[in-house]
Amino acid sequence: MSPSDTTIEAMRQFLKHQFSLNGSIPLAELRRQREFVYTLHPELVDFVRDHRQAVIEVIRTELTDTEAASQHGLLRDFLLHIQAFIYKNNQFITFTAPEKTALIRLYADYMREMLVLLESMIETDFGSAFEGVVMNHLVALQAYVITLAAGRRQMDALIDKEVMCAEYSAELQLSVLNIDIATLSEPILDVGCGVHGTLVRYLRAAKLDAYGIDRLVHASPYLTEIDWLQMDFSVTAWGTIVSHMAFSNHFIFHHHSRDGVPDAFARQYMAMLRSLNVGGSLYYAPSLPFIEQFIPNSFTVVAHSGQFSSTQIVKLR
Repeated sequence: MSPSDTTIEAMRQFLKHQFSLNGSIPLAELRRQREFVYTLHPELVDFVRDHRQAVIEVIRTELTDTEAASQHGLLRDFLLHIQAFIYKNNQFITFTAPEKTALIRLYADYMREMLVLLESMIETDFGSAFEGVVMNHLVALQAYVITLAAGRRQMDALIDKEVMCAEYSAELQLSVLNIDIATLSEPILDVGCGVHGTLVRYLRAAKLDAYGIDRLVHASPYLTEIDWLQMDFSVTAWGTIVSHMAFSNHFIFHHHSRDGVPDAFARQYMAMLRSLNVGGSLYYAPSLPFIEQFIPNSFTVVAHSGQFSSTQIVKLR
């Protein structure tokens, strides 16, 4: 591993720790706070000071092509962590293309300010200057969160109310969906599989041909980072599609939201049904009675009761 690779990996670990240390800050607090209660990793300032030139080179490389860095570099790590932080606070917040572009600019500006500090660094009071750059970034992030509410009548409520997003154990997901994996038809697609693709990994460990998609995911040959509304379901390909507290949860939100896009979810829901092989099933929780009543007679609906209602749709022909 080259010195630059070592520096990047160390910076990634510090970044991971920073979000872990401060991940419990609610969005509403981030939006309203005048004085941020923000914790810096105790070794971060010393690391940046001691590896100043290497850190400068990493940041310069990132800023040479921010578009590429936002796809493969340290900048991508910033974007993934902040989106995961926002989704964790409220899973129904989504980003438009311009908002994602603004987020890239926000973190690129953060790196530029850090670069200026490092290139003009004087040893005395470096720690305070470093914290000042971090605080400036948090103010900018605060302004960004505020702008998320602009033009969305229900966005204030979304920011003020936490709607947690979590990745559940495979066993719990299978129980809620009322699935016996021995009966699953392959290939299997998990829509909204979570960052780690927990259920997909479980099914693959059981020698099943399983795949997953999510807007944030640790990509692999069987886990794809894509928004489910952008997924192409036009080809009949799947033996089973599952979605636990994911697609249907968001469909319900958009069905009731004044600013929702329920038509987009309805089209994608029907596309998922069409993409099933004959005899294949779509499993999801919670149930969607408002659209299940319109399913064509080439499918059959099996509803399951329990603490979280679930539905199985079987393609008959």
